[in-house]
Amino acid sequence: MNAIHLSVIIVLFGYLSIELATANSLPKGGFYGTMINMVMS
Repeated sequence: MNAIHLSVIIVLFGYLSIELATANSLPKGGFYGTMINMVMS
């Protein structure tokens, strides 16, 4: 795993954390919405 992979993972986790933080008041669709529903269930 190189720096590019690590930075991409960090960005994805940051984005997912924002998605999870706003999931209650701002429902999302598509791939990330499905991931949130799986995590929340």
